[in-house]
Amino acid sequence: MRKITKMSIFNILAITIVFSMLIVPVNTFASSQSKETGCEAGHYQGEFKIGSTIVGQTYFSPAGSNSDELYVENDLLEDGEYMIGNSIIGKTIVSPANDVALRGPRPLKSPNYFYSEEISNLRYEGYIQFQASYKVQDGDGYDLVVGRHVKQAWLDYRRQGESVIGGIRWTEAADSIYDDNIYSMSAQCYDDPIRWGEAGRTYFYRGWKYFN
Repeated sequence: MRKITKMSIFNILAITIVFSMLIVPVNTFASSQSKETGCEAGHYQGEFKIGSTIVGQTYFSPAGSNSDELYVENDLLEDGEYMIGNSIIGKTIVSPANDVALRGPRPLKSPNYFYSEEISNLRYEGYIQFQASYKVQDGDGYDLVVGRHVKQAWLDYRRQGESVIGGIRWTEAADSIYDDNIYSMSAQCYDDPIRWGEAGRTYFYRGWKYFN
């Protein structure tokens, strides 16, 4: 059996050190590349993680298109929006249930609106409605997106993030952008008589779903 001399041990250590010096710059470069593209190491731009799962970009093909080309959904969406099937889910709108701004005059030109009223400092009454055939105009407000047609609407009252009316209440969904019916939903809840301050504050949640 061949003995390992001091010289051979020295050679092995030298080779190990040189090899390590070559690897470090490669890892550093990979890390810097990740930061430059705005991606977390391990996945690509446009992807994100939910827990330990990498979620890829979402794509869709325009209805009736014969092309196999895919288009990124984000080109159609505003901040805080996402898609389920062929519906655009608007961002969630949140305000204190007794916000004075929610009790303003109802719009005259737009059938799409909502409100929340505080009754005798004791309870809240919320309401939301829309008409699918109405194309949202500039200046309509209510966090509606200009140029779109509403497909469905929802509302909820929550305290500390938990619903106090048994969960989200949706209106019926319109069949098409030619639907002239008025769809609405209402809800009411009582204020918290025990907890004061932020712990007992009631919030009014609401949102719109649009035709794609």
